[in-house]
Amino acid sequence: MRRAPVYDLIKTLSTAEVKMMTKRCESADAAYVSLLRIMHGSAKKDEALFKKEFAAIHPQVDYTETKSYLYKFLLRHLTEWEHEQNVFTEVNYSFVTAELLLNRGLKQEAYTIFKSAKTKADEAGFYQLSIVALKRMQNICFSTSRTDKDYALIHQLGLEEADAREKDKAASISLQLYIRFLHLIEKHGGPTTPTVLEAFQKIVKHPVVQQRDKLTSKQARLITFDLLTNYYRLTNESRQLVAISKKELLHYTPALLKDPYYAYRYIFMLYNLIGVLSHTAERKKYYKLPERAPAPTETTLHYKRLFLLQKHRRGSPHERKRFFETLFTNAG
Repeated sequence: MRRAPVYDLIKTLSTAEVKMMTKRCESADAAYVSLLRIMHGSAKKDEALFKKEFAAIHPQVDYTETKSYLYKFLLRHLTEWEHEQNVFTEVNYSFVTAELLLNRGLKQEAYTIFKSAKTKADEAGFYQLSIVALKRMQNICFSTSRTDKDYALIHQLGLEEADAREKDKAASISLQLYIRFLHLIEKHGGPTTPTVLEAFQKIVKHPVVQQRDKLTSKQARLITFDLLTNYYRLTNESRQLVAISKKELLHYTPALLKDPYYAYRYIFMLYNLIGVLSHTAERKKYYKLPERAPAPTETTLHYKRLFLLQKHRRGSPHERKRFFETLFTNAG
């Protein structure tokens, strides 16, 4: 572990993450905590200086061993922190935990974790992960099945796997269509000729796009929404753009808005919708909606600020003045 990129890893940490790491330590006075602070506070990598400063605080402790331990400590806790913040990482972390239990013969416990991971993957739209979880659950059932009820469960898991594959297929087709759409924009800039317009229309008239209201795949719904809204902007179909945006907003439940990505999508959608609404009374109905979405990320905060700017630029001089005075305070 002598060549472990400890310093490089530490310099990627924010001040908040360093505080979080020190709270997870066994003792605030531990040698590896001191080394963490020394490296984080240094503007450049200087092993000789690090070793000298560390020796002044802990003269009896081996620098190399401490550095090795610190690297392992950071990786372990960053992994745990990441899986707590990110659904994709959390599901994969659950897979590792379930496999560990399965290898020790605790099949029922492993099955329960796979089932929970499958539910989280479904909620986030990670259908490939759902398929992995369902396969592992089927394998556990096959190894323990004894009754007709057991085999009925295996059959049910097979049906769920087929459904997950269908959702994943819809998401894949949607992405392929959107890439073709973007390629046309890059090549022609828009529907400049009847032939190019026909190429755009061929994409938006694909069955997956036309039947998006029936799609159960969240990813497919998101991609087809982006595709259609961009198409309506290119063809100046503002009524269609407003209609699809209003309809899409209804799908953003409080539970869904807890996810940072969907909170960002929600705010961004509102921001664009306000920009094309022509009636003041209609715009006012949407001004309070950003309050439904939390702002856990800087990106979401950014669009909340843009949304408020859009709102108050259309208001009275007093409203605009008040807005600019409290912009960053009220944005969150």
